[in-house]
Amino acid sequence: KMSPNAKDVYEIINHCDTEAPQVASWGEDGRHFVVKDITSFETTFIPKFYNPIKYTSFVKQMNNYGFVNVSRLSTSERDSRREYWRHDFFVKGEIEMVKKIQIQKKKFSRQRETVESLKGKNVRLQSELQEAKKLLQ
Repeated sequence: KMSPNAKDVYEIINHCDTEAPQVASWGEDGRHFVVKDITSFETTFIPKFYNPIKYTSFVKQMNNYGFVNVSRLSTSERDSRREYWRHDFFVKGEIEMVKKIQIQKKKFSRQRETVESLKGKNVRLQSELQEAKKLLQ
């Protein structure tokens, strides 16, 4: 496999949680996971489950599947050298829910197209407004 899917990530987190919790594990609530040692995760554990990829590629995949990096939220469990990820359908002990996780790329592409379209309309409206102001002077 070239890149991980949600089931692969679930398996690697379960594996790390029991075999190498210092590298990655489930959060206390079972509703998020924590990558604690990015280098070991990238070089040792990712290759056990699929083709080796850089952690940055892993992050892109997580984003494509709709995972949210919640590292910036502040709780006593958070640490700036760690990355915390969550998805509503990614829950410890609930592997059946993982099947509901789908790639979100099309949604993001449509949103990007909408944003670009709105930017264009905004530029046109600002231009029309400037022309109207000139006419009123």
